[in-house]
This record gives sequence, C-alpha cells and structure tokens, in this order.
Amino acid sequence: MQRLSKPDYLAEMRQEIERFKTEKLNLDESQEEYKTKVGLSGHTRSNLPFHPKALENELKDIKEHFANLSKNYMEAVAKKNFLQYMLQEPPLEISEGEQNQASVEEKALEEEMNRYILLVEELEQQISLQAQSVEQSRATALKIADKATNDLDQIDHMEQEIARIEEKVSNQSPYTVEEAKAFLNQQTDEMANINRVSYEKKIRIPDLKWRVEDLEADIKQLEADLEKKNAEAEEAIINKRNRDKEVEESYYHFLDATDLCNRLFGVETIKFESDSLVSIHYMKPKNSVLHVEIDTVSNQIHDAKISGTVVPIQDIVEMAKGRSVNEGIRIIALETLARLKRL
Repeated sequence: MQRLSKPDYLAEMRQEIERFKTEKLNLDESQEEYKTKVGLSGHTRSNLPFHPKALENELKDIKEHFANLSKNYMEAVAKKNFLQYMLQEPPLEISEGEQNQASVEEKALEEEMNRYILLVEELEQQISLQAQSVEQSRATALKIADKATNDLDQIDHMEQEIARIEEKVSNQSPYTVEEAKAFLNQQTDEMANINRVSYEKKIRIPDLKWRVEDLEADIKQLEADLEKKNAEAEEAIINKRNRDKEVEESYYHFLDATDLCNRLFGVETIKFESDSLVSIHYMKPKNSVLHVEIDTVSNQIHDAKISGTVVPIQDIVEMAKGRSVNEGIRIIALETLARLKRL
C-alpha cells in the first residue's frame, strides 16, 4: 500500500501558526504610549477627561438637556397662544347704521376742528398785525425821543451860547440900547418857541410810551385769548368724542321743557350773568329785564332792579330779602310779572 505524503503548504502553515503564537504583540507598551500621547496618564477610569465613553455620556446629557429645553419652549409657546386666545376680547360687531353715525360725527368733529383752526389762524394774524403796529409805534416813539433829546441838546447849546454872549455884552457891547433890546426880545421869543416845542415833545413822549404799553397789553390779552380758544377747541373735541347720546337728548329735552315753561309764564329767557347776577328777560313789555343781585356769602337776595319799563318793585325786593336764593328769585320774578301784566 502506498503512503500519501503531506503537502508542503501544510508544513508551512504549521510553522506560521507557531511563529504567530510566539510573536510579542507589545500591546501594553503601545497602550502606555497612547495614554501619554493624549494626556490620559495619571487619571483613573472614573475621571478620564478624554475618554470616549465619558464624552459620549456628556454629549448624551447635553442632547437630553436641549431636548428638554425644546419641549419646555414648545409647551410655553402653546400656553401663551392658548391664554392669548382665551383672554382676547370678542370681535366687535359694528352695524352699518353705527358706522354711518360715526362717519357723520367724525365729519362734524372735523368741521368743528377746521373752524377752530381758522379761528386760531385769524387770532395769529391779528396778533401779528398788532405786533407790527406796536413795533411801528415803538420805532416812531424812539425817533421822537431821539429828536427830543437832540432838541434838548440844542437848547443846552443855545443856553451856553446866550451865556457867552451875555458875558461878552456885559464886558463890551457893540449894540446901541435899542438894538440890544430888539436883539434881546428876538432871542427871548426864540427861546420861548424852543421851550414850547420842547415841552410839547416832552409831553408826547409819555403818551407814546403809554400807547406802546397799551398795545403790548393788547397783545398779551390776544395771546391769552388764543390759548383759551385752543383749550376750548381741545376740550370741545374731547367732549365730542366722549359725549353720551342719551345724556345729550335728556339735556336738550330739559332745555326745551324749561323754555316752554318760561314762555308759558311770560318769560322769554333767563341768563346767569355771573355767580352773583341773574337777568330775567320778560316777553312783554319788550326789552323789560329784571336784574337780581345775589349775596354769595349768605346765599340770599341782595337787591333787584328792573330796566326797560317803569314798575315799582322795591317792596317786592324787601319782602324777598333774607330768603333763600331760589325762593327769593321766584317771589320777585312772579310778582314783577303780575305787575307787568297789569300795565
């Protein structure tokens, strides 16, 4: 029987296996070199700063933190939108009639505002004209004052010249007695004329100063009126915007009822001139007005007079004195009306 021989490559394979087993891999030395190279030497397993697992865990924690932040942010935005939706006011429904009424009121307010603007422009123009007039008057007054000062300087110069002439004449006069008298009379007349002109100009200077002061006061008054009109315009616009329609209707109904009541009693109108004066205008006779004075301290009737007609009311006034304002006015008004009807 023939024996089979082993292939050569099997023997070589065995040798390679044995060589591989006996070969030193030097893994420990390579690991130490790697630790030294990356700065891991001297650390324990729990505090390795550059350990892949530690970095992976830290990265995982950061991702979880950002995920929680994103989730919390989305929940906060959802809560905010929900609360805004729940707290917002219901939609305002405006009817066509209300819109038209608002347009009419807006147009009326715009017209009123334009009227006040025109009034303000007119007042500004008046103030400008008054200022120009004051400036012109002041310039004229300054010119007159300068001329008066110049005239006074000339008078002083003439007086010095006269004194010099008199001194010279007293020493030696070339004139005869008659010539000296005539010259003296002429100088006296000239001095009298100069004094008269100077006196007239001195009188005119205070008048012009007073006129300038009056014009300045007028300008201040116009400026105050302008501010007052501006305030009234702003107040009127605010009142127009804030007015209550029901209150306005009730107010006008009250005025109509009051006017009707006054006319039924023969009273045309009642005007409150001030806190202490009331004027009652009667329908007949025409232009007859009862003026009632009120003592604001004691809140009683102080006096009453009637104009436009001749009717004795002093006894009525004495009877109303000492009473309250409402009762006193009622007594005087009704008794005076009764006497007027008997005319």
